[in-house]
Amino acid sequence: IKEKTIAARRESLSSIVLPMSNQADYMELKPYLRAGLTAHFVDHYDDIYRLAFESSGAPDLPMASRGAGVVTVVTPAEEAITPPTAPRVPSEHSVADPAPSAAVTALAAARAAAFAGAS
Repeated sequence: IKEKTIAARRESLSSIVLPMSNQADYMELKPYLRAGLTAHFVDHYDDIYRLAFESSGAPDLPMASRGAGVVTVVTPAEEAITPPTAPRVPSEHSVADPAPSAAVTALAAARAAAFAGAS
């Protein structure tokens, strides 16, 4: 469900239709993943037909839905707070300082000497 939700957001969709059995999984997602999406949970094709063609002028189905009904969950776009990120701690070998320190250079030279002596 998480992958489907991320894909829907990536494609700028505003609505998704999911099986009723996945409602709990969807609600467990972080709000920033659900932000701006309207999720419709269905358990029968009749409900999918009604959702897809409700404003298209397609003929209505001749009978009532055989499903349990549609559950719709709307998550406002305002809940699109990005997840917190851990602060980046520069390491001894960070990109900002591409040259290795003197200690690293000495260690590499010692290992090379030990390897050459072992041969």
